[in-house]
Amino acid sequence: MNEIFGSIALTFSGGGYRAAGFSLGALSFLERIGLLQNVKVISSVSGGTITAVKYTESQISKKSFDEFFSEYYSWLKDDKLAYRAISHLNSFGVWNKKINKHKKDNPINAFAIEYNDFTNHFTIGDIDKLIKAKGTHLERVIFNAVDFTHGLEFRFQNIDKPQRRFGNGKVNLNEYIDKVKLGDALAASSAFPGGFEPISFPNDFFPKVQGDNLEEIGLMDGGIIDNQGISSLFTSDNPDSLYNFYLFNDVASPDITSPFKFAQKNFFIKVLTFLSSIPALLLLVSLTIFFLWNNWLLPYSISLVITFLMLGIQVLLYIAAKKASDATNILRKLVIPPRKLGFFILDRINSLIKMANDVFLKSARRRNYNATYEKYRKFVSTNSIYELRCKDGKPENGIKWEEIRKHTGDIPENMKSISKDSAKFGTTLWFNNQDEKDKTMKKLIACGEYTACYNLIAFLVVNHSKKISSDELLSSFFGQLIAQWEELKKEPYSIVNSRIQIK
Repeated sequence: MNEIFGSIALTFSGGGYRAAGFSLGALSFLERIGLLQNVKVISSVSGGTITAVKYTESQISKKSFDEFFSEYYSWLKDDKLAYRAISHLNSFGVWNKKINKHKKDNPINAFAIEYNDFTNHFTIGDIDKLIKAKGTHLERVIFNAVDFTHGLEFRFQNIDKPQRRFGNGKVNLNEYIDKVKLGDALAASSAFPGGFEPISFPNDFFPKVQGDNLEEIGLMDGGIIDNQGISSLFTSDNPDSLYNFYLFNDVASPDITSPFKFAQKNFFIKVLTFLSSIPALLLLVSLTIFFLWNNWLLPYSISLVITFLMLGIQVLLYIAAKKASDATNILRKLVIPPRKLGFFILDRINSLIKMANDVFLKSARRRNYNATYEKYRKFVSTNSIYELRCKDGKPENGIKWEEIRKHTGDIPENMKSISKDSAKFGTTLWFNNQDEKDKTMKKLIACGEYTACYNLIAFLVVNHSKKISSDELLSSFFGQLIAQWEELKKEPYSIVNSRIQIK
């Protein structure tokens, strides 16, 4: 039994509250079957880091799992993170507090303030001390971000081995772990591009200390490089560094389901065509003068505003053309016909979004998974949010389904429905009213619980079928898994409901 589950490594992927709820479900199931104490390392990204830092804080605070679950569930259900963070932006008093004076007053730090309250202002140093004192089952925590200055991963982690740096190969910051709060690390790990600006290290993390000459670097969402948090676990080829079992908790679909669509003529394009047209600008200037001459103040004011807007667009187009010429060393001036400007802009925006969300992230996901499974297949299981919505009558990964089915039976319709709803939920940091009506949070947690149960069964059937019948302890554990599975088939919410009732 210990040879298979004696030391466990978990990863929690990015994906906003979808990842947070699903990861909580995975933790909940591991605790239910007695494996949570065998978890030695958690590596997390973005939304998954919300669960990881809260669980880390519970270890520092010496809370039981039920206390952790109750407090975290209440915080998620309260759903005030975005509301409170946004309210900070216009609150001078918040930024003037001694603990926040060093921070820039911007959205990512507004969320960091909330995250620091959420984790009781504990630091990476606090968990480092607890691990060294053997006061927790954890041996390593890794909250992954990306260093925008050097284009490298940036790991907020305790120092369990000398070669494992807090930071990265370019910026080794081990001596600063006592100053870096869990909440700020969470903000860095979840600062997704487009939604947030980079968070500044060290300036947004702690007040400047006289004599320190740290280079300022921008940190953003760890999912930019590895949205599953897998690569941080495999920093050495030394077999002694391996864990017995790796459970990758992932809420991202591997498939690119929608094709790239080129922009079609619409209202935005028509308006932009008009606003960028030189003849239209000359006509509007003439009308503005005419309105002024006749003292028609209202149409004059409107036409004046539009004229300045059109002039501004022309200035921006001139600057863009100049920049393009300087960057490419091409002397010919870049001229975009007004009728094409809207298409020019929308196609570029859509292609950037497609590149970030689908092509880049999912290609990186495939590379990480392929490399890991190729080398460590018998030690790894992926717990994916979407897999039990099923396809063609079987789980979406479909590996050795007929063998597994002998033990699990068919996936029931209630599980399929919950998995479909969970996989459809957006990667936001809030629940809307419809989500509350649909009990999305409970669905995400339950999905994490029963999918983890299924994947542990599948892992043992595929990799250790002979041991299940020959090893008494493993046989007993497998029987426990099957009993839990049968209970969850009848009522997928049985575990999460029992935990909520404890409150």
